Amino acid sequence: MQPLERFGIEIGKDNLAEGAIYGVASVYLTIEKQISDYLRPFDMSPAKFNALMVLQHKGQKKGLSQVDIGRHLIVT
Repeated sequence: MQPLERFGIEIGKDNLAEGAIYGVASVYLTIEKQISDYLRPFDMSPAKFNALMVLQHKGQKKGLSQVDIGRHLIVT
């Protein structure tokens, strides 16, 4: 069984783009789970980590408003 068949997706000539999108989503979910597992002992989530990275690299020493933080966040 192909990995995407378990979701009812059959990859063929007519729907390669759909298969690519589901493949990318599957890779994302795998990586996101590993990142979540890594951050858990630090009482962090990917969202918290993302916000801290924005403050560190965009806010630097002057800080950012909540609106500016929101503009820089990666939302999934």
